[in-house]
Amino acid sequence: MDEIFAKIDQALKELDSEIPEKRRSAVIKLRDYSHENISPVSHRLIKTIHEDSDQIVRISAIQALIMIGDNSKLQVLLKIALDDFDNKVRIAAIRGLALLKDSIAINSLTKIVNRSDNEAIITAASLAIQIIQGHAPEWSLDDMQ
Repeated sequence: MDEIFAKIDQALKELDSEIPEKRRSAVIKLRDYSHENISPVSHRLIKTIHEDSDQIVRISAIQALIMIGDNSKLQVLLKIALDDFDNKVRIAAIRGLALLKDSIAINSLTKIVNRSDNEAIITAASLAIQIIQGHAPEWSLDDMQ
């Protein structure tokens, strides 16, 4: 277990790199340890989603967060889906909500459909609602990039 914590600690440190590719690699490493359900990992992924400047790092962090059994992920994804400045990151969060299949998300997804003027976001939110309700095929994590 100490070896796992050492690798997680190293990946957490790499998230502070100035180089986006290193941060992307760190998120992927953390995703590999997501089954460990380690709280510092989820907290750092949430921070990365909110603060990183690189779109791909943020989307990868969303993917990793979805795999962690942390109860905070639903609220984080809802906030990103509703309010993020980057439409591709918003769509990744919407797809993440569909993967979680939590009916609590339907109200927020409906707001997105009714208030957004971006067709891709409206389409993603509409499909996410259908997936959550069991009326459409599921997305996979690979569909998020």
